[in-house]
Amino acid sequence: MSFVIGRSDPNDVYVALYQDDSGVCRQFAMTFDGGHWTMTREDPDFHHFIADVEKGRIHGRWEASEDEGKTWRKDFDLTFERA
Repeated sequence: MSFVIGRSDPNDVYVALYQDDSGVCRQFAMTFDGGHWTMTREDPDFHHFIADVEKGRIHGRWEASEDEGKTWRKDFDLTFERA
C-alpha cells in the first residue's frame, strides 16, 4: 500500500492518491489543520479516514459507508507513533 500526498497551488487543496498491490487505485480529498487530519473519497463505496494529530502520535480510524455517507461503520483503527 502506498499514498502520494500533494497540494494544488491554484486551488489551495490537498489530495491523496492511494495504490495497493491488488491493483486498487483511489483519490482522496484531504484536509489538515494541524490537529485534525481527514481523507475522504466520495465514490459509490464511500470511505474516509479521520485522525487526531499530536506530537509524536497520530491516532485515527478508517470508516466506510454503503449508503453514500448517510451512515458510517468503523473499518479499523490506525495509530502512527514516532519511534
